[in-house]
Amino acid sequence: MSISTLPTTQPTSSLMRFRESLTRGFTHSVSGFDSEHRVTMGIVLGMLAGLLPKDSLLAYVFIGILVLSLANMLAGALSCVVFSYLGLMLDRWSDGLGYSVLSQPALQNVFASMMQMPLLPWMRLDNTVVMGNLVIGLAMVYPMYWIAYRCYARIKPNLIRWFAANRSTRWLVRDIA
Repeated sequence: MSISTLPTTQPTSSLMRFRESLTRGFTHSVSGFDSEHRVTMGIVLGMLAGLLPKDSLLAYVFIGILVLSLANMLAGALSCVVFSYLGLMLDRWSDGLGYSVLSQPALQNVFASMMQMPLLPWMRLDNTVVMGNLVIGLAMVYPMYWIAYRCYARIKPNLIRWFAANRSTRWLVRDIA
């Protein structure tokens, strides 16, 4: 029995499935099977999840959307890590921005009624840092999508050529059936 006809086993644990999806996301994004839209959508969802503090349920909502959508999970995971550190550096400014949003008199009744709903207090929208980072993240969705799309479309052909030229990484850009 040749190696190509051996039955493949499915990953058994959720950690192995996650690792396999990250590997598949990397090979698809490098080999050209993943579109620019999926990669940039992963970057944007990772940015939204990464900017928010992780004690807020809202960060995990964005991670859930990333996992359940067709976005590239590797791009989302990497941008989540990068923007988590950026979110820590933005805390001083997001605190002031969140305070100015939360202290608007016209929104006081809205925020008070939101805190009475079942899951919304766990989203911690009453926290100034969470609200500030959410406003920054939502304001950055379109510019980040546009910048990431342009950058990825520009470097993708060079990346494919570089991976195809190296013997150790040539397996990443082979045809994936």
